[in-house]
Amino acid sequence: MADSETKSNNYREIFEEYLNYCPIYARELIDLKDMFIWYSKLKIKRGFERFEDFCILMEWYNFIGLIKPFCVAKFPKNHPFLQCINDKEVLINRVTLNSWKKMDDFGIIDFPEEIYNIDTTEESKLNNFIETDFWNHQKIEHTLEVPEEKKTEISETTEEKYIKISIEETRYYYHPIQFIQAMTLMRGDSLSLLSNRSHFEKFYWIRRFRFDDYVINRIKESLKSKNNSIEEFIQMKVDSAKNYNLLREIFYVQYCWLKPDILRLWIRVESFTRPFFYTLGSNPRVNMSWRKYDPWVRDDNKNVQDGISEYNNWYDKKLKSLSSDFSTDDLKTLRDLYKKIECLLVGNFDGLEKIVDILSIIKPSKKKKLKGFLNYLMNLIQISRYLEAFTKIWEKNGLQFPAEKEKATDFWKPNFYFDTEEEFYEHLDNLLLDYGLTPKNSVIIFVEGSTDYIFLREWLYMVYYIIGVPVIAVPLNGKSRDFLFIEYYFKVISKRSFLVLDLDKKESLPGKVANLKDKGIPEENYYLPYPDFATVNFSHEEIIRAIKKYISDNEESYEGKEEEIYDQARKRLSEMKDEEKVEDIVTDEILFGINKKEFSEYLSKVMVEQLQKRDRTKYDFEIKIGNFINNIITQKFQAYQEYLDRIDTNSAKKDP
Repeated sequence: MADSETKSNNYREIFEEYLNYCPIYARELIDLKDMFIWYSKLKIKRGFERFEDFCILMEWYNFIGLIKPFCVAKFPKNHPFLQCINDKEVLINRVTLNSWKKMDDFGIIDFPEEIYNIDTTEESKLNNFIETDFWNHQKIEHTLEVPEEKKTEISETTEEKYIKISIEETRYYYHPIQFIQAMTLMRGDSLSLLSNRSHFEKFYWIRRFRFDDYVINRIKESLKSKNNSIEEFIQMKVDSAKNYNLLREIFYVQYCWLKPDILRLWIRVESFTRPFFYTLGSNPRVNMSWRKYDPWVRDDNKNVQDGISEYNNWYDKKLKSLSSDFSTDDLKTLRDLYKKIECLLVGNFDGLEKIVDILSIIKPSKKKKLKGFLNYLMNLIQISRYLEAFTKIWEKNGLQFPAEKEKATDFWKPNFYFDTEEEFYEHLDNLLLDYGLTPKNSVIIFVEGSTDYIFLREWLYMVYYIIGVPVIAVPLNGKSRDFLFIEYYFKVISKRSFLVLDLDKKESLPGKVANLKDKGIPEENYYLPYPDFATVNFSHEEIIRAIKKYISDNEESYEGKEEEIYDQARKRLSEMKDEEKVEDIVTDEILFGINKKEFSEYLSKVMVEQLQKRDRTKYDFEIKIGNFINNIITQKFQAYQEYLDRIDTNSAKKDP
C-alpha cells in the first residue's frame, strides 16, 4: 500500500495547491458529465457514444494510472454540510469555486487511492479493482418537510422553501487539462487496440452490466431467451479478445504527459497566464473564474472590481517571489512538458500541424466552433503558447529558465507573445504574406477622389502588376475627412496602407499632419500634394497633350479652333497661381464640354505613354508611393529568404 499512499499524498498536495496558491482566481473543475458533453460536441466517433461507456473508459484510465480524478466528492445522505448550503444552488449540479474549501473541511473530499484501496500486486490488481463499487450516478431525493403548524398555510408557491434535498453520491471531478490528456489517449487506433484486449474486455463488461439501461436490458433479454448466463457472455467476450500486451501499456505511458507533478505546476502557471480552453462554447465552467465573486450577478459588480484589484495585488506580490515558487527542477519539468506538447503537435493531424501559426491567430470565438481533433489540436496549441507566455513573464522580471546543454539561449522562442500592438500587426502581415493568404487589397493606396484614382490605377498596373504583393488604389469618395474610417483601415484591415490627400490650402498642412499623427499614421504612409494631385504631378506640356487628345477625339466641336485653344491653354497655365488647380482651369475655362473625370482619363493616357517611353523618369508621387511599395516588397522577400535559410539550416542539421 506504500505506492498507493504516495500517490494519494500527491493528489492531496495538488488539491491543496489548487485551493491555496491563488485564492482569488482559479480554474473551475468539471465532472464526468461535463467531460462527456465536451467529448460529444466534438463529434469524434471512437465507440464511446454513450455516457456509460465513457465512465468505464475513465475508470480504466484511473485503474492503469494514466488519468486519475483531480478529486472525488463523496456526498453521504443527510450530511451536515448539505444543511449549510443554499438549497436553490443545488450544489450537486454545480459546485462553485468557493464551495471546495467548505467541502474539504467537512471531509467530503477524497482522492482516488483513498476510495479504491487497491492491492497493487499484479496477480490480484484487476480482480480487486473490479470488485470495488463502480462509479455511481446521481442519487438525489427531494422531500417536503413542513412544520405541523404551517401545513394549513402551505401552497404551491411557498412549497419550495420547505423542500429538503438528500444526496447520496460519489462524484468524480477533473481539471479541464486532464480532458486534453484523455483526448491524447483517444487518438488514432489507440482505443480500438485497447478494447481488443482481454483485460479491458473483462473489466468493461463486468462494469457495463452494473448499469441499468436499454442496451443492457436488451442483452439480458437475449441471454435469457438462449438460457445463457451473464458470466458466460463475459467469458465469451474475454476469450475472443487478444491477450494482454505489455507493449500497449508502455505505449499509453509514453503518451501520458500530464503527470501529477506537471498538473501541480500547471495550476501555478495558469494562475499567472489565465488561459482558456476551447469547448465549442458549450461549457463556460471550463474557464478561469473568481472564487468569491459572481460577475453575472448585477449587484456584484463592485465585488468583482474588488476581486480584480485583489488579484492584481496577488500577481504583483508573486512576481517578486517567482524564483522561490519555482525551483530549477520545476522549470526543467515545464520545459519537458513543452517539448512533449510540441511533439504531439507534429503528429497525425493530416498536415494541420503545418499551419499552427495560422490557427493561432484565429479569433477565439471562431476557435470555439472547431470540432473533432482540430479542436484538440487548438487546445494543445493553447497549452504550448501559454507555456511560452510564462517564460515571457520570467524574462520581464529579469529571470531566466535554465539553459539546455550546448545552448546559451532560452529553450523556446515565443513567436506569438507581443509587447506592443505594432509587433502583433507586423507579425500578422508577415504571416499572411508567408502563407499566401493576403487578400487582393494587401497593399492599399487610398486616394481622395475618382480623378486621382484614375491616375494611380493606370500607374500601378503599368509598374507593379508583376510583383508578388498585390497593390490596388481605392477612392475614398468623401471619407477622407472621417479619420475614424482611416484609422480603421490602417490599424485593423491593413497596416500596408498609403493615403493620398489633396492639400487644398497651404495653411491646413499643420492640422492635417497632426490629425494623421494622432491616428498613428506615420509620415512614410501618406502624401499631401498641394494644391492637388494632377497639378503637382503633370507638367504644362503634358496638360496640353491631354487637351490635344481630347480635341482630336471631338473634332466636330472644335474644328478650326484647335491652335487658338492650345495658345490659350499655354498662356493660362503659365499665369497659374499657387493655389489654382489645372483640372479646374481646363474644365472651367478651356474645354467647356468636359468634366474632371473625363479629362483625367485623357491625362492618364499621356502618363501611360510616358511610362512606356521613358527610363523611369519619376513623377512626384512616384518617389513617395514608390518608396513605400518597394519597402514592402523588400520586407517580403527578406522574410522569404529568411524562411529558405531556416529550411536549409534545418536540412543541414538532419543531414548525416
